[in-house]
Amino acid sequence: MTGAACKNHTSRGRWHGTRGTALLTIALSVCVLAGGVARADRSAGQGTPGLALEKAGKYAAAAVYYHRALRGFEELWVRFWHSGDQGKAGQECRQLIAEYRDRLKTCMDRARMDEASRQHMEAVNELWMSEYVDQEQGEYKLAFARKAEEAEKHGDFLLATQLRAAAADYCQLVAVPYHEQLAGKLDKQRRPNEAALHRDAAGQHRQQAAMHARVSRGDKVLAGLRGLQGPAPAPDAKLMGGHYFKSYVVYHQRVLSVPGDRWLTGRTPKNVADILCRSGLTHGDEDARLAAVVVLANMGETEAVVAALADKAESVRLAAAGALADGRNAGGWAACNRHADAKVRQAIAPILEPAGSQVLERTETIVELLIGLASSNAEIQAFCQTGLERVTGRKEKGSAAWQEWWKGLGDHRPGLMRVGPDGTTMIDPVVDFGAWWQSGERSIQGLPNPLRAYPATSTIKWQGSLIVARRGEYRFYVRNHGQKSGEAFNWRGGADAGVLHFTTSSAKLLIDGKQVLPFPGEFVDDPKARMRIDYSLPIALEPGLHPIELELIAKCTDASPFKGQGPSARLYWSCDGMLRQLVPTQHLISSRRSRG
Repeated sequence: MTGAACKNHTSRGRWHGTRGTALLTIALSVCVLAGGVARADRSAGQGTPGLALEKAGKYAAAAVYYHRALRGFEELWVRFWHSGDQGKAGQECRQLIAEYRDRLKTCMDRARMDEASRQHMEAVNELWMSEYVDQEQGEYKLAFARKAEEAEKHGDFLLATQLRAAAADYCQLVAVPYHEQLAGKLDKQRRPNEAALHRDAAGQHRQQAAMHARVSRGDKVLAGLRGLQGPAPAPDAKLMGGHYFKSYVVYHQRVLSVPGDRWLTGRTPKNVADILCRSGLTHGDEDARLAAVVVLANMGETEAVVAALADKAESVRLAAAGALADGRNAGGWAACNRHADAKVRQAIAPILEPAGSQVLERTETIVELLIGLASSNAEIQAFCQTGLERVTGRKEKGSAAWQEWWKGLGDHRPGLMRVGPDGTTMIDPVVDFGAWWQSGERSIQGLPNPLRAYPATSTIKWQGSLIVARRGEYRFYVRNHGQKSGEAFNWRGGADAGVLHFTTSSAKLLIDGKQVLPFPGEFVDDPKARMRIDYSLPIALEPGLHPIELELIAKCTDASPFKGQGPSARLYWSCDGMLRQLVPTQHLISSRRSRG
């Protein structure tokens, strides 16, 4: 179930089958009208636990899921897929919203939910919405930007044109309104600082929408390059209207149809990179060159992106500089640093800021500069020598001396050390495993979930230090696959396919040696999505290094409720002045000396 809001369950009252049956009938009719898409929609899926729990007389818990379904349907599904749709599918979706609203009110009344329980329900479902809208980009049916990157990598630029346009619309129709509405709500609650964060997030989504729109236009031009022409998307005309759904279907037809690293275009990423370097970066159209830079950066073609720094258009130069600044490559940093354009140089200025006494907090930068110092390129060597002196405030001569100094501090690396059940280790830049694009399916090629490689029942640990830059109260979150709790509801009757399994946490998080997760009553359980998010109470942390350990019990067997999905672990944090986000690489370090 879902958090402390469910603690006041009552089995009193009778299940009134007429209304519940009507809701289920409407939901199933939407599935049929939408060509089966609604069956997989995260928001529509929340009605199923709601039905099961209401039927069991657990009205407070049912209200949580109805409230979640109502928000997801109103703020994403209808707004994105059926905006202005007066046809039968759109009408049915609006009828379903009205039904959810009615069931929500009924369950809240029967549970006699007090104000504290209502506020907790809203807070829990705000976390669910945040995961849905921001982290998952609307779940796997949407996440158009990720699909576009895959299509571009294989030279399917006509399909990428549609996917990028859909990504721009998603930002404008869903993400921007979500954050703006939340900002308005926080203003009314007299929480201006939090409201400002959400307005900033809305602004960032607007910028993303503008970039997606430009890259979409550029992709359309690139699709005409020699060697990149065709095939045009050809979705089944009988499928639900709207280019969003059509591009989604065509994407999966292509990614699932051909084995290996080839797309239906027959092109490999290397073929595409060669064509873009030869013709895309020199094209007369500015948007086409911008799109070429974005695609090449996503493919890790650093030398090509460095070449784009010489482009005559500022937007292309800055796109290249931003990509190089974000990438861990000293050669790219050096190229930006020596550029004549002050805006390009400014892109890497934060990388070279002095660390003062907090040297280990700059591990990510220092490690990359140490690697660059061993380069055979004299300009890169000189940049890395100067960069290390500026960041650390030290004077060492040559690569060997710098390496010896760094080993003396513990030979740290960015990220956390993952320790498998057999004791083997690997450093992960971030803890971000088990999203839909790592599910083991071929939705995104080349990004498998490495946790699936472990035995069916395993204990996996991540160890290292958390870097805290400023004093504050931090809250931590771990998305995980959970474990069967023994509590299940059969909402269909009969077949096991109608059984919903609720979960207990499969993750344990320790900060400074103290367990902060799981915390009783503080979690989001989503049995339809086969995931849960455990979250901590606010924890006061001082600036500096804090030992961190995350333990995951991974049970991936055919008997588990997560068959085909695999284990998942995603580590987030938030604090005053920062919305929830994955704990980034620059705030995680591990020492090579910590294990043999």
